[in-house]
Amino acid sequence: MTNQLAVAPGVTLWPLRLDAAAQKALLDEVFARIAQAPFFEPTMPRTGKKFSVRMTNFGPLGWVSDAAKGYRYEKLHPATAEPWPPIPPVVLRLWDETTLQTRQVTIVQDM
Repeated sequence: MTNQLAVAPGVTLWPLRLDAAAQKALLDEVFARIAQAPFFEPTMPRTGKKFSVRMTNFGPLGWVSDAAKGYRYEKLHPATAEPWPPIPPVVLRLWDETTLQTRQVTIVQDM
């Protein structure tokens, strides 16, 4: 594993963890997923005021917000009504290799 640098408690920098080719490949995967789940503008609960950011999500659930239902996780993109694209495998591999956390996904069915 490459060298690591403790930046602050709980924060580790992994310089050159991915070489230039791997970084480009990851970027290509991210942009391909953004094409499937384009950036959207969430809105504030009740008021409908737009957030100051645009966002997208990867994985089985995506965080969204709107005036009608407020903050929540949804299985489908709010504009395309398609499932969120999967998290790039290299990101999951990096998580496994560089953290002491176990990945767990629990999806609670709608009531």
